[in-house]
Amino acid sequence: MTSIAGNERGAALMIVLIALVGLTALGAAGLTMTASEIRHSENVEASTEVFYAADAGLQRYMGANAVGDHLRWKAVPDTFNIGSSEVIVTPTLVSNLLGREPMYLVRSVATHTEIGVSTTRTVSALGLDVSVAFVATAAIASGTGLHKNGGSGVIDGVDAAPTNAFCPTGAGPDVAGVATPPASYDQVGGSSVPNGTPDIDDAEDGLTLLRKTGIDWEYLTTEDSYKDYDIPPDSWPNFATLPADEFPVIYMDGDVAVNATKNGRGTLIVRGDLELNGSHSWEGLILVGGAFVSGGANTVEGSIISGLNLLLGESVGDSDLGNGNKTFQYNSCNVERAMEQLRKNQKLTGLAPVPGSWMEEI
Repeated sequence: MTSIAGNERGAALMIVLIALVGLTALGAAGLTMTASEIRHSENVEASTEVFYAADAGLQRYMGANAVGDHLRWKAVPDTFNIGSSEVIVTPTLVSNLLGREPMYLVRSVATHTEIGVSTTRTVSALGLDVSVAFVATAAIASGTGLHKNGGSGVIDGVDAAPTNAFCPTGAGPDVAGVATPPASYDQVGGSSVPNGTPDIDDAEDGLTLLRKTGIDWEYLTTEDSYKDYDIPPDSWPNFATLPADEFPVIYMDGDVAVNATKNGRGTLIVRGDLELNGSHSWEGLILVGGAFVSGGANTVEGSIISGLNLLLGESVGDSDLGNGNKTFQYNSCNVERAMEQLRKNQKLTGLAPVPGSWMEEI
């Protein structure tokens, strides 16, 4: 018995040491698992943060516009700092169909960096550029024929926009002097008056020509909310009392004849035929459903489109510039300022998301 007991001396110490080693290993494993879970939780938190940052950047970009600065939305990348994430949003043009709003694929990439480790999430959606409500094609565009007597006067598509506070970018690309259906510009006497790029654009039929402008004529002739003045019942605005930078939207029903008592600026929309008499002058855009007739020494600095009722399936007569020394000069700044007010009234600015197109890119 004495011999057996002697052989077992120190066994308790060994058991304790083995137990301590086992407990240490279990503790280390527990700490490792805890650290792993903490890191996993931090990764999930960072991934969730950048996901929401990417989506927030996409929504912010979709709603962004610079109309207040007399500039339409520009298809350029933008960068936002949202929370602790940097978000880079990039638009790519994917469709620009005739007479339709340009469509962009907008990708929003958010990145969160911590202790040298980056987490990235990407979301995207399609957006329609609804800020483009009008595309100028000529100083005078007619969906039907356009006649002129004599070689006097000016019909010029070379952009006359100045560079100033209202027009910070100055003149843009030139347009045609006249745009009509094939072989439907007719001038009797004198040298050909239209000047531009090209002088006379008659490559497209009337409907195609009108759709190319992007004007939603059905909306403009059936809705009321976008109008600043609806005549009748409203009276003609007193431009002497309006701020110089105000370019109102004026709608006139039926056939209309105006003279110098109705000079002005902005967007003039006429549902029927329009006759300009005397020394009438206008800065901006004139949209005519029927035929346009110039009966005096008129001056229009902007752009004119006639024959828009063709888009409604109605018949429209030819427009006529008559005799006399008159000026129709394309001015992109006046057109843009007129369209700016129309877009504001229609609440058409920035990009409009295409329903069902949002997705996360994996």
